[in-house]
Amino acid sequence: MNKIEHYYEEIKKMCGLLVKYDKSYFNAPAITAEIDSFQASNSLTLPDELVELYKCANGFQVLGRTATVYKLSEVGIKVKGIPKDYVVFGEIVGDGELLCFHVATREIVTVYNNKVSAYSVIGLLEYCIDQCKDGFFMAKPDISPFLALDTDILDSIRKIYGLKSVMIRDLAKAFAEAEEEPREKFMFDLPIIIRAAVFSFIEPRLCSEFVDHLRRKDPVKADNFIRGMKRRAIDNYFNRERKNLDEGGASFHWNVQQMREIYNFDDKGMSYMNAGIVYAYDRAGNIVDDVLSTRSGGKVLYKNKIGIDYKFDVYNNNQYLGNVNNIKLKGV
Repeated sequence: MNKIEHYYEEIKKMCGLLVKYDKSYFNAPAITAEIDSFQASNSLTLPDELVELYKCANGFQVLGRTATVYKLSEVGIKVKGIPKDYVVFGEIVGDGELLCFHVATREIVTVYNNKVSAYSVIGLLEYCIDQCKDGFFMAKPDISPFLALDTDILDSIRKIYGLKSVMIRDLAKAFAEAEEEPREKFMFDLPIIIRAAVFSFIEPRLCSEFVDHLRRKDPVKADNFIRGMKRRAIDNYFNRERKNLDEGGASFHWNVQQMREIYNFDDKGMSYMNAGIVYAYDRAGNIVDDVLSTRSGGKVLYKNKIGIDYKFDVYNNNQYLGNVNNIKLKGV
């Protein structure tokens, strides 16, 4: 089993344990003939590591909109704002950041707000693992099934579970006083929700220094750190909206269908604790669809979600990482 297969299987196990926390799905593997047919009919050559991922699953979703890899039949979607030489094969974070690869070089990248950043399938899977660890801290499922997980992942989750009553100010002080390398280990031993809280207590200078250190050492790990904090801020925003609705108020005039999404209602009632990004509805109460074109000329229907935006760009303003007050709705 190679590293991609190994990480994928670990993510699948973790999402199975987090089934009551947020929605995930994993399609059956794509067989070689399907991959070859897709490449031939679309005049495309997939990156080798993406081929390995499709041999694990022909599309999957991890914890709501944390990360989605499209089915082969949906790959190549032409999206406004994406450079013409890039093909879209998924999305990440849930704020419009897309997973792409270059047609000629086959380099895997993310595209967000017209910014193209180098990425990898391993980077994507490491991001998903980090998000699942945060889910364990939030949902606190039975720890006994963890014994089936990778040893390193299990040890990390045990550290997270070992966090009892902690004072964020004390953690922020310990972070500020640590040297660069111990500081990195200190931060990554924390669940993402605690990282976000710590960042709100430390000086903006330290936030920038920490991210700059990560960027010099490992740009993908640095961007994944930022992505994780963005995702946590989005989750916290909608969880706060749910609390506001409970108390008779909200920051936006949600309609009934949107409130059902905020409360995570499905056919069995409210079964997910992690509020997702809500659907956009028209005046008749129907979910708004977008029709997008595939590279081979086909059409794919996509359900519109409420767009997420930021008051300050967190890639350049690291002090706002994980800050729920930095979230706003696109166009509102």
